[in-house]
Amino acid sequence: MRISQKKEFADLLKCLRDEEVHRLPEGEKCLAATQINTSKKLSRWKAWPAIIALILLCAGFLVMNPNVYAAVITWFKGGKVEEINQNGAFNSMFYYELPGTSDKTAEYRFTWIPERFDRKELLSKEDSRCDYGEEYSYMIHDESSPKDTCSKLGRVAVGYVYLTEETAKLFFTYESNNLLLLENERIEKGSFTGEYYYYKNKGFSSSDFYFDAFWVDSVSGVAFRLTGDISKEEAFRIIENVKRIK
Repeated sequence: MRISQKKEFADLLKCLRDEEVHRLPEGEKCLAATQINTSKKLSRWKAWPAIIALILLCAGFLVMNPNVYAAVITWFKGGKVEEINQNGAFNSMFYYELPGTSDKTAEYRFTWIPERFDRKELLSKEDSRCDYGEEYSYMIHDESSPKDTCSKLGRVAVGYVYLTEETAKLFFTYESNNLLLLENERIEKGSFTGEYYYYKNKGFSSSDFYFDAFWVDSVSGVAFRLTGDISKEEAFRIIENVKRIK
């Protein structure tokens, strides 16, 4: 049987089927529903080119738009680096690598700092190694020391950096003559994820403890750093009060 004959035969069977259905109760409604379902299937197939075009358009936007960024979703911990300086002080350090890029339009402010830190200074990029950095400090006099000696300085520094395609490295102290590591845990606060290190301060400082941390905003890809002579409770209050202003 030729193709044209097959088509004619199929059309004839369809007509006979429709005639039989018409004779049944509610037959016309059944045929109408069948035609609607068939048209819906055709409409879905016709919609696929538009859907594919939309996907390609979005992909092109992600490639061409310079404001698109890839936030850090993980980080890598490097090995320890140990050294003894000229004064004989021992220092053991390690680093984290943060792959990813940041939304450079994002800006933040640190809205809570312990009251005793009554001196504030905006840090340059060279001093803080951050795109935005602040340092807070206060002076106290050690009653057990002569009056002409230097007072103890308490300080806390906080800032953030925009990550680029070049992988950033953040260094942390593992052990030193002045710091004894007490605790190392993760930070999970809203969109902030990172790690902190909490030390016993054995050096000449205003505080018995020292806090050092980094975290990344998963929304913007911006990385933060907080270090200072503060308690763990104070540190987490600082982190919780970081506000994005842009």
